[in-house]
Amino acid sequence: MSILALSLTNLTSSTHRSTTTSVSAAARATSVPSQWLSQTPSTSTPPPSTSSDRTLLTSNRSTVIRSNITLLGTVFAAAFGMQLAFDTGSDRVWDSMNRGRQWKDIKQRYIEAAEDDE
Repeated sequence: MSILALSLTNLTSSTHRSTTTSVSAAARATSVPSQWLSQTPSTSTPPPSTSSDRTLLTSNRSTVIRSNITLLGTVFAAAFGMQLAFDTGSDRVWDSMNRGRQWKDIKQRYIEAAEDDE
């Protein structure tokens, strides 16, 4: 058992004798102070959000996540758009970096050379 676990066990057993035996035993077994185990979670509700706090994805039952088919369609449309944008962008970068070395750039020279030979 580590030193930290031993010190937490000694702390929980000496300072919290008023707690029930089962809570103290659980605290010693898990090396967690018994006051953490005896606390009940708060049931307070968050304050209502204002219209400035609401965005497309955080609003309750927004248009995008109202049903599974709408969410699925939105995801597919976004993926298709991102793929199209990425492919177009990467093709433009590739063409600008390899200008003059691709077949579409030098094809005309070979066609003219073939016509001159005839």
